[in-house]
Amino acid sequence: MTLDLDALSNDEIAALCENPDARINSTEVARGIAKLSDDIAVKFGYIITDEEVANQNFAYEYSLKSDITVPKIYRFFRIEDKAYIVMDFIDGVTLDEINCREHPGLVDRLALAMDSLFSQIPCGPPGPKNGGMPRGYLFSEDGALTTFNSIPKLNQWMNKRLRAKDGEPGFKFTASECVFYHQDLARRNIIMRPDGSFSLLDWEHAGFYPRIFAAYCLRFVGLSDYEFADDLLGALEKLWPKLENRDELLKMLNRVYQNNLRYS
Repeated sequence: MTLDLDALSNDEIAALCENPDARINSTEVARGIAKLSDDIAVKFGYIITDEEVANQNFAYEYSLKSDITVPKIYRFFRIEDKAYIVMDFIDGVTLDEINCREHPGLVDRLALAMDSLFSQIPCGPPGPKNGGMPRGYLFSEDGALTTFNSIPKLNQWMNKRLRAKDGEPGFKFTASECVFYHQDLARRNIIMRPDGSFSLLDWEHAGFYPRIFAAYCLRFVGLSDYEFADDLLGALEKLWPKLENRDELLKMLNRVYQNNLRYS
């Protein structure tokens, strides 16, 4: 079944999403996924941000020259408090539906595919692509509650949350360390397609950050999915530049996270 999006108004698309037969994810989660045709899906709900859309649009352009796909967005709109992202439907299975270790080489292939995307993107100012508020595992549930847009502001925010004692090191990130990354590589956000290639979903947490942030976020994923997160981080770190103070930085980032919980 094909769908002529140009012939549908925003209200008509929203009405199609409310059809129980179109919904393909659990009704117990805040953000629904409706499959409107063989090649069109809509993500909709109350907690969908402009940052997610900007990040996904940005990643899509680079994905065209990579070994991994990102769903193309055709329309984004809001009706009252609900937002709707109309995008490609990606056929396949999410990795949380399979045991990755039963597929030899899968994680290594995934790491290489991701690297083919992210390694081609130039460094940029810290934060989401649109300059909006950072969100993700490292920040409080409400996000950073500010924007960064410059390395000094990122370092200032991080060091304030670190609450380092006298004599303890602080964060001194540089502009060349801010790379674009997904930051939420849980298995539910990764689809393996019928041909064995991969697609990345859910770009809300993405943005330009020091690469160690991506490592920390994967360790955070590992709290509930250790085997996969540890395997993927190991495969990715073989492709990343070596970082001598990696373990120290991870401990410092965890202090930031804990302090965000304590003082937010």
